[in-house]
Amino acid sequence: MVPLVGNLNAQLRVANGCILARMAGSGATVFGRFGSSAQAHQAAHDLRETWPAYWVAAAPLLDYTRAAAAQLQAPAGYVEQIRATMPALREP
Repeated sequence: MVPLVGNLNAQLRVANGCILARMAGSGATVFGRFGSSAQAHQAAHDLRETWPAYWVAAAPLLDYTRAAAAQLQAPAGYVEQIRATMPALREP
């Protein structure tokens, strides 16, 4: 891990309310999971002060369970159009 990313990850990990701090992929993104929205927003505020050259934001987790996914509706023909253009997604 590049020291800069490690430092950011370490600061995120000790932020109040941080449950989980991780690096995504090769380190282009570092993210944390917080116990509450208020804690996440406070951590984002604090990180912005320490890392002003970086983009920092607090965002909610999306509920992407099958039940939630079933409520999403793609435009008519959308899934078929995607499958037609991406052979790996075609049903056998």
